[in-house]
Amino acid sequence: YVYEIQGLPVIDHQGDTITHPCTADWRSRWEVTEGDCSSPNPDSQMVSALRGLFAKSGDTNPYIRDITFPTSRVDCGSYDMYDVEIQIEYNSECWTHTHPEYRSVYDMTYWTRDDTHIGNRIAAESYRDNPIKKFIDLDQSATLHFPAYHPTLGSNFNH
Repeated sequence: YVYEIQGLPVIDHQGDTITHPCTADWRSRWEVTEGDCSSPNPDSQMVSALRGLFAKSGDTNPYIRDITFPTSRVDCGSYDMYDVEIQIEYNSECWTHTHPEYRSVYDMTYWTRDDTHIGNRIAAESYRDNPIKKFIDLDQSATLHFPAYHPTLGSNFNH
Protein backbone atom coordinates (compact mmCIF):
# COMPACT_ATOMS: atom_id res chain seq x y z
CA TYR A 1 0.00 0.00 0.00
CA VAL A 2 2.33 2.66 -1.33
CA TYR A 3 0.66 6.01 -1.82
CA GLU A 4 1.25 9.55 -2.95
CA ILE A 5 -0.32 11.75 -0.25
CA GLN A 6 -2.71 14.53 -1.27
CA GLY A 7 -5.26 16.66 0.56
CA LEU A 8 -2.98 17.70 3.43
CA PRO A 9 -4.01 21.22 4.46
CA VAL A 10 -1.75 24.01 5.68
CA ILE A 11 -4.40 24.76 8.32
CA ASP A 12 -6.39 21.77 9.54
CA HIS A 13 -9.99 21.65 10.76
CA GLN A 14 -8.83 22.28 14.33
CA GLY A 15 -7.03 25.47 13.32
CA ASP A 16 -3.55 23.96 13.70
CA THR A 17 -1.07 25.28 11.16
CA ILE A 18 2.03 23.85 9.58
CA THR A 19 5.36 25.54 10.21
CA HIS A 20 5.89 28.92 8.53
CA PRO A 21 8.30 28.82 5.56
CA CYS A 22 10.48 31.52 7.19
CA THR A 23 11.41 29.18 10.05
CA ALA A 24 15.17 28.56 10.22
CA ASP A 25 16.29 25.18 8.89
CA TRP A 26 12.71 24.29 7.84
CA ARG A 27 11.89 22.71 4.46
CA SER A 28 8.74 24.15 2.95
CA ARG A 29 6.99 22.78 -0.11
CA TRP A 30 5.50 24.87 -2.92
CA GLU A 31 3.25 23.97 -5.85
CA VAL A 32 2.85 25.98 -9.04
CA THR A 33 -0.81 26.98 -9.39
CA GLU A 34 -2.94 28.49 -12.14
CA GLY A 35 -4.68 31.83 -11.92
CA ASP A 36 -4.09 35.02 -10.03
CA CYS A 37 -1.49 35.00 -7.33
CA SER A 38 -2.87 36.55 -4.16
CA SER A 39 0.47 36.87 -2.43
CA PRO A 40 1.02 39.08 0.56
CA ASN A 41 2.45 42.52 -0.10
CA PRO A 42 4.75 41.76 -3.07
CA ASP A 43 7.24 44.32 -1.78
CA SER A 44 7.43 42.85 1.73
CA GLN A 45 10.69 41.62 3.18
CA MET A 46 9.19 38.14 3.57
CA VAL A 47 8.25 37.87 -0.12
CA SER A 48 11.67 39.18 -1.16
CA ALA A 49 13.43 36.66 1.08
CA LEU A 50 11.35 33.74 -0.22
CA ARG A 51 11.83 34.80 -3.86
CA GLY A 52 15.57 34.92 -3.22
CA LEU A 53 15.46 31.38 -1.88
CA PHE A 54 13.55 30.23 -4.98
CA ALA A 55 16.26 31.80 -7.14
CA LYS A 56 19.07 30.08 -5.19
CA SER A 57 17.37 26.71 -4.69
CA GLY A 58 18.65 24.94 -7.80
CA ASP A 59 15.39 22.94 -7.80
CA THR A 60 14.08 22.88 -11.38
CA ASN A 61 10.95 20.80 -10.85
CA PRO A 62 8.27 22.68 -12.81
CA TYR A 63 5.42 21.56 -10.50
CA ILE A 64 6.71 21.19 -6.91
CA ARG A 65 9.64 22.87 -5.17
CA ASP A 66 11.17 22.32 -1.77
CA ILE A 67 12.82 25.36 -0.21
CA THR A 68 14.83 25.17 3.01
CA PHE A 69 15.08 28.38 4.97
CA PRO A 70 18.68 29.01 6.06
CA THR A 71 19.74 29.37 9.67
CA SER A 72 21.41 32.73 9.02
CA ARG A 73 21.87 35.62 6.56
CA VAL A 74 18.27 35.63 5.31
CA ASP A 75 15.59 37.59 7.15
CA CYS A 76 11.84 37.59 6.47
CA GLY A 77 11.33 40.66 8.66
CA SER A 78 8.12 40.72 10.67
CA TYR A 79 5.38 38.27 9.74
CA ASP A 80 2.52 36.36 11.34
CA MET A 81 3.89 32.87 12.03
CA TYR A 82 0.35 31.45 11.78
CA ASP A 83 -0.29 33.01 8.37
CA VAL A 84 0.85 30.05 6.28
CA GLU A 85 -1.54 30.41 3.34
CA ILE A 86 1.04 32.11 1.15
CA GLN A 87 1.38 32.55 -2.58
CA ILE A 88 4.51 33.97 -4.18
CA GLU A 89 4.94 35.07 -7.76
CA TYR A 90 8.29 33.94 -9.08
CA ASN A 91 9.38 33.91 -12.76
CA SER A 92 5.82 34.78 -13.83
CA GLU A 93 4.40 31.74 -12.07
CA CYS A 94 2.33 31.55 -8.93
CA TRP A 95 3.76 29.26 -6.25
CA THR A 96 1.46 28.23 -3.40
CA HIS A 97 2.80 27.11 -0.02
CA THR A 98 1.58 23.56 0.68
CA HIS A 99 1.89 20.99 3.44
CA PRO A 100 5.53 19.78 3.54
CA GLU A 101 4.43 16.19 2.85
CA TYR A 102 2.01 17.05 0.03
CA ARG A 103 2.61 14.64 -2.88
CA SER A 104 5.23 12.70 -0.91
CA VAL A 105 5.18 8.92 -1.34
CA TYR A 106 4.88 6.58 1.64
CA ASP A 107 4.45 2.88 2.27
CA MET A 108 1.24 2.89 4.31
CA THR A 109 1.00 -0.88 4.75
CA TYR A 110 1.57 -0.59 8.51
CA TRP A 111 -1.46 1.71 8.81
CA THR A 112 -3.80 -0.76 7.03
CA ARG A 113 -3.89 -3.15 10.02
CA ASP A 114 -6.82 -3.06 12.43
CA ASP A 115 -4.55 -2.50 15.44
CA THR A 116 -2.63 0.51 14.08
CA HIS A 117 -5.30 3.00 13.06
CA ILE A 118 -8.55 3.48 14.96
CA GLY A 119 -10.38 4.35 11.74
CA ASN A 120 -9.74 0.83 10.44
CA ARG A 121 -11.39 -0.73 13.48
CA ILE A 122 -14.36 1.65 13.31
CA ALA A 123 -14.83 0.93 9.59
CA ALA A 124 -14.71 -2.84 10.15
CA GLU A 125 -17.28 -2.64 12.97
CA SER A 126 -19.57 -0.64 10.66
CA TYR A 127 -19.03 -3.03 7.71
CA ARG A 128 -17.29 -0.32 5.71
CA ASP A 129 -14.11 -0.56 3.69
CA ASN A 130 -10.74 -0.06 5.33
CA PRO A 131 -10.14 3.70 4.92
CA ILE A 132 -6.49 3.23 3.98
CA LYS A 133 -6.74 0.16 1.76
CA LYS A 134 -9.76 1.43 -0.19
CA PHE A 135 -7.81 3.77 -2.47
CA ILE A 136 -5.89 0.89 -4.03
CA ASP A 137 -8.37 -1.95 -3.46
CA LEU A 138 -11.49 -0.17 -4.72
CA ASP A 139 -10.28 2.78 -6.80
CA GLN A 140 -7.04 1.25 -8.16
CA SER A 141 -5.43 4.55 -7.24
CA ALA A 142 -1.99 5.08 -5.74
CA THR A 143 -3.11 8.44 -4.35
CA LEU A 144 -4.32 8.64 -0.76
CA HIS A 145 -6.58 11.64 -0.28
CA PHE A 146 -6.10 12.71 3.32
CA PRO A 147 -9.54 13.39 4.84
CA ALA A 148 -10.29 16.98 5.82
CA TYR A 149 -11.60 15.92 9.25
CA HIS A 150 -8.35 14.14 10.17
CA PRO A 151 -5.83 16.16 12.23
CA THR A 152 -2.59 16.62 10.30
CA LEU A 153 -0.17 17.83 12.95
CA GLY A 154 1.62 14.90 14.44
CA SER A 155 0.55 12.58 11.63
CA ASN A 156 3.17 9.89 11.35
CA PHE A 157 3.49 8.51 7.85
CA ASN A 158 6.91 6.97 8.57
CA HIS A 159 6.23 3.80 10.44
